Amino acid sequence: MPRLIVSLIVISVLFVTPTHAASIALGQATADRVTAIIEPDAADVNASANIWLGAVYATTLYLNDGASWVPYTGGPFPIARSVTLSASQSVTVVDHIDISGLEGLQLYVGYGVDEQDMLTSPGKLAKIYTVTTPEEVPVMNAVWQPNLLDSFHLQLRGVLTTNVAATIYDIDLFDTSAAQIAQLKQQGHKIVCYFSAGSSENWRPDFASFLATDMGNPLQGWPGENWLDIRSDNVRSIMRTRMNLALDKGCDGIDPDNVDGYTNPTGFPLTAQDQLDYNRFLSSEAHSRGLAAGLKNDVGQLSDLAATFEFAVNEQCHESAECADYQAFTSLGKPVLNVEYQSRYVSNTDGAYDELCDSARAENLRTLVLPLLLDGSFRLSCD
Repeated sequence: MPRLIVSLIVISVLFVTPTHAASIALGQATADRVTAIIEPDAADVNASANIWLGAVYATTLYLNDGASWVPYTGGPFPIARSVTLSASQSVTVVDHIDISGLEGLQLYVGYGVDEQDMLTSPGKLAKIYTVTTPEEVPVMNAVWQPNLLDSFHLQLRGVLTTNVAATIYDIDLFDTSAAQIAQLKQQGHKIVCYFSAGSSENWRPDFASFLATDMGNPLQGWPGENWLDIRSDNVRSIMRTRMNLALDKGCDGIDPDNVDGYTNPTGFPLTAQDQLDYNRFLSSEAHSRGLAAGLKNDVGQLSDLAATFEFAVNEQCHESAECADYQAFTSLGKPVLNVEYQSRYVSNTDGAYDELCDSARAENLRTLVLPLLLDGSFRLSCD
């Protein structure tokens, strides 16, 4: 039987979408990025599954093998990736491939224990997107790029101070209401929403979404927090949901914390490459939602990541003699929001605060002295 006919038969069998209780639907689409959302039956949540990605273009079936798209010529379907399914599993289907001109391209997503499970179980296979004309591929609004000289206020606890004359407010994603954010934006402020992307916090409303295997060693000095396995698909799904919340609340950008786990005793064998991959994932997901992304600390990877993030947030680079490394950001016109905590700056012991601010201005950093709890009880600005 000619190979083309075999391929067409496979297409007709593979891409039938039955009615079902579970669902696979389009998540987001831009000219070069398409995501899908898998919402499995309750019985499949937290179960292991394979994910298959398919594309049909000009009568040819392509399958993703985890590294690239390859024409299907028969045999077992290559697996794009294996995951532990969450209740709302986000899947990247196309990334950094411009599909806007591929009129007629059809994208499919399937999941299951094996091929038979995917092909025969209701709801485990769906067509999620068709490019009908180039104009129909939506384009996200431009991501906000803060100015190098933008002032900022950072407060994560206590009653939010709303009368600080700062351009940027860096505030807690969960504890700040959409109404508060709207009020601050009406006053002309840009809003950066903070959440921890590298640790679980047992007081957060989505804490139960983390699996036991996602959580590693405690963060020293921070009760209730544990390092996360940033390689986990479930962890990444939770972070996508958090960014959706940031978008829904009206945030202009995100400040994901604890993104240097590879340099800490997390309990996981994280590598520098694991961290780069995760941090780029955070930035990419933020950008796909029209959100600016800030790089928190991770000083050892500044030069690798400066082009990917819109701004940096640093704690105690003056204390650690690491501020010079932030030229990777300032040389691109991207601001560095620096916080120092030492009490000698508050009291200006031996001119420590004066010296701090002189250094900050020389290195073009936006520097604040704040309480370690970031509760708004005081704020000293070098600007």
